[in-house]
Amino acid sequence: MIKYKGFGIMKLQNSNYIFITAIIGVLIGCISIFYLPDNIPIQWSGFNITRYGPKLMIFLYPAICLALFLLKPMVLAKSKTPWVTNVILIGIVLILQSIQIYTTIYYLGVRWNIEYIVITEIVLLVIAFLIPLLIKKDILDK
Repeated sequence: MIKYKGFGIMKLQNSNYIFITAIIGVLIGCISIFYLPDNIPIQWSGFNITRYGPKLMIFLYPAICLALFLLKPMVLAKSKTPWVTNVILIGIVLILQSIQIYTTIYYLGVRWNIEYIVITEIVLLVIAFLIPLLIKKDILDK
C-alpha cells in the first residue's frame, strides 16, 4: 500500500484485486457448472428472465475480469487520472462478480431483484469516486 499523491488515499499498487476477483469467478464457475442447467439466465428484467445462454457463459464474467487485469497497465499508462480509472475498473469488476454470483445462486432458490443490486453497487461506486474528491478539497481548503 502506498499513499496516493499525498492525499492520504490508500490504493493497491498493482492489479491484484482484479486478478483475485477473476480467480474467484473461475472457482465459482467450476463449482456451479455441475448444478446449473444447460441454459442459464444472462439477462433479467426485475425478477423475470428475458434472455438465456449456455451454461458455459458463467465463465464470461471472470474472463472479462482477466481481460481487464491484462489491459489495466496499458489503460493506466494513458490515463490522466489513474485513481478515477481504478475506481471505474473496480466498479466494473464488482458488478460483473455480483452478476455471476446472482446467476449461480438463482438456481439455489434465491430470488432478488437484480436492478436493486446493480443500483446499490453503482451508488457505492459513486461514493468511492467522491471520497477522494472530498478529501482532496478538504486538504486544499486548509
